[in-house]
Amino acid sequence: MEGRAKVCTEMGKSKQRPYSITEDIFKSTMASIQGLIRPLLQEVYQDDAWKMLVCCILLNLTKRTQVDIIRDELFTLYPTAHKMMNANQSELSKLLQPLGLYNRRARSLIKFSADYINGFNSVDQLYGIGQYAKDSWEIFQNDNRSVNPTDKVLIQYLQQTK
Repeated sequence: MEGRAKVCTEMGKSKQRPYSITEDIFKSTMASIQGLIRPLLQEVYQDDAWKMLVCCILLNLTKRTQVDIIRDELFTLYPTAHKMMNANQSELSKLLQPLGLYNRRARSLIKFSADYINGFNSVDQLYGIGQYAKDSWEIFQNDNRSVNPTDKVLIQYLQQTK
């Protein structure tokens, strides 16, 4: 796949496009055709709880494919909670622009990261953490498969991994 991507045309023939796509995006696209983009970002970042929660915040009111576009650059510029906590809000907003709600997201990520550094007793005490992130924490950090998420992706994930 490197260097060129095959694209099916209406006539059933394939063309070569002169650009490359990353293996992650290709795998995500193929998996999404089957209904669930795998691996979930929670699986990808399971060993880095802060990054996993950042992804949960980014996925709020946003499609996975949109988050995939910016996440490598985001984690290159802000690889730790300390870096994110000290981020310039307008620079972070500019990076998050493709996701929409970018000013709110930037503020949330900065406040969330500060809370994360300061410690917490329960993940839902952290700024910007909603039910989706709380359920993701239970499933991917606490290995709690008895959680009853309301999010369709998490429900489908639990059904597929039983």
